[in-house]
Amino acid sequence: KSSVTSIPPDMCAAPAAAMLWALNQLFFLEQNHDQLNQFASKLGSDVAFFISALEGKSSAIVTGTGEKIEPAPARDRLYLVLILPPVRCPTPRVYAAFDQLDSSNPAHKVLEEQRVRHLAAKIPLPHNQLFNDLTESAIAVTTPLGALRDELQQRLEIPVHVTGSGSAMFILANSASEAIEIAHQITTTTGLPAVATSTI
Repeated sequence: KSSVTSIPPDMCAAPAAAMLWALNQLFFLEQNHDQLNQFASKLGSDVAFFISALEGKSSAIVTGTGEKIEPAPARDRLYLVLILPPVRCPTPRVYAAFDQLDSSNPAHKVLEEQRVRHLAAKIPLPHNQLFNDLTESAIAVTTPLGALRDELQQRLEIPVHVTGSGSAMFILANSASEAIEIAHQITTTTGLPAVATSTI
């Protein structure tokens, strides 16, 4: 599986990476990047990516089980809207559903590393070409998620994407002001929490 990594809700990858990095600094442990990554791999799949982000490498192509990190081409800041629906997508159940889809249809699971690399090199990032292998599984596990996503796409007439194993969703915006406007529209029309933000 090759993807742009995100934080599964049941695994606090970003805080774990921050704590590991901070302990190394605070106690002058002088652990290098590879040593920190060895610890990170024991804490969770995405922790190593966030160690790299703390070291200033905020964009990467991540493969394997999250331990293989290759810097991606630098790009301008991306403006996003995060949507936080009040539903849970337990990560183990989403992956179990993904495995079932994979076993029932061998063509369903195809390594799409080249597709990821192609997207990573595109500037600007095309809204309608983003993909997430776990979307279908997350919606199967938490059916309200699919209905919410479809409703938002109909209202806004723009693509709405599921993050990682869910349940958070996101929308790419063209500017900070557009992200703020979309977030406000979502909250006022649906009551869903929505936050305008940007990449680092």
